[in-house]
Amino acid sequence: MPKRKAASVARFRHALQMLDRSAEAIAQYEKALEATPNDPVAHTNLGNVLGTLGRHEEAINCYRQALAIKSDVAETHNSLGGALGALGRHEEAIAHCEAALAIRPDYVQARINLGDGLRELRRDEDALTEYEQVLASQPDHVEALIRRGNTLAGLTRFDQAASSFEKALSMSCNQWIRCWAA
Repeated sequence: MPKRKAASVARFRHALQMLDRSAEAIAQYEKALEATPNDPVAHTNLGNVLGTLGRHEEAINCYRQALAIKSDVAETHNSLGGALGALGRHEEAIAHCEAALAIRPDYVQARINLGDGLRELRRDEDALTEYEQVLASQPDHVEALIRRGNTLAGLTRFDQAASSFEKALSMSCNQWIRCWAA
């Protein structure tokens, strides 16, 4: 398939996913993988759709196939970490978030997901370090502020937790939208 047409088809598949037409998006990704089974992007995108539907085991298989083809994609490691975490496989999830950060140290969502995995394992101080690292580079990152606040509250550091929550609540609607749309 010519490059230009392939890009157009990829955009079409992504549009189906964004329009909540997941069944059609899955069919399109599967069709693409029949034609080009070594396309790591198609494997990852299929995994993303399946993960959105809560089909985490299937998503994990897609991400593993993508990483077998191209192992240095931070986004795929992070997505695999998210799917593993959703199934309570936090040690594995942490390993993939760390792999994502080894490839791209400034990857904010991977750092937040790493913190979430650490918190699930009751490693709150380590989780706090990850959230604070995000806030060091993006002091107004709403998601990191909320997770920092929750972690501090769990550590019974209520004054610091309240400060984190107050800062998050003081953000404008645009900052909240940017955070949750990312």
